[in-house]
Amino acid sequence: DTGQDSPATVAVGDVKLQKAIDRLSGRVEDMVGKIETQLTDVESKIGDKFHLLDRDGDGVLTMEEMAQVLQTVLKRELTSEEAMAIAEDMDQDKDGF
Repeated sequence: DTGQDSPATVAVGDVKLQKAIDRLSGRVEDMVGKIETQLTDVESKIGDKFHLLDRDGDGVLTMEEMAQVLQTVLKRELTSEEAMAIAEDMDQDKDGF
């Protein structure tokens, strides 16, 4: 015995493997499709609200605009200096949000 499978055994194994790959591929495609749908929903919800935050309508939240948002939505009161400090920490690349 050479320890090798017969060609018929290899062919059956290849078919089973391909079926398993096809099933897995289909499941992954379904999951990606669902994620894409969820992302689209989130993007549309954010887009619907973004214009409320972007006071000057330029498509970018400035640190000042973000500071105003923080002062409005946080449960504790912030001074404008505290809000600006938090906004500055959030804007790591300093190009707005």
